[in-house]
Amino acid sequence: MLIQPLLLLSAILGTTTATALPKSPPIIVDAATINRTVATNANPGLFFCADPGFKGECLWIEINSPGLCYLLPASWYNRMSAVGPDPGLACDLFRGKNDCTDQIFKDLKNPGTPDLRRFPPSDDAVNSFRCRRI
Repeated sequence: MLIQPLLLLSAILGTTTATALPKSPPIIVDAATINRTVATNANPGLFFCADPGFKGECLWIEINSPGLCYLLPASWYNRMSAVGPDPGLACDLFRGKNDCTDQIFKDLKNPGTPDLRRFPPSDDAVNSFRCRRI
C-alpha cells in the first residue's frame, strides 16, 4: 500500500533537524517499507542499509548543510553495505568516527551502489560522510 510508505517518509522528514548532526536519534526503517522519493520541498539526503541490495535495517539522513561532515550514529559504525544519495548530491564516505578522515569512497552519486562489497575496502567500513550539491 503506497500510503503507509508516504506517511513513514513524512514522519522521517518531519523529525530531522536543521543542524549537521541530528539532536534526536534518527528514525531507523526497513528498506521494504519506505518509498525513496523525497518531496520536492525537502532537502536531499543519504539513504543506506546494513545489508547489500538496500535490505535489512536502513536509515535516511537529511542533508541540511551540504559540505559539512556528518557522523553516523554509533549503532551504525562499520555496518553500511548499500548506500545511495538522493538526486542532486555527490557524497564522499569516510572511516573516521569523529570526523571525515580516511576517505574510502569519493564522489558517490545517485543511484549509489547496492553493494559496497564491490568497492573494497568500503563495505562495513563507513562511519562518516560529506555531501555536496551538484
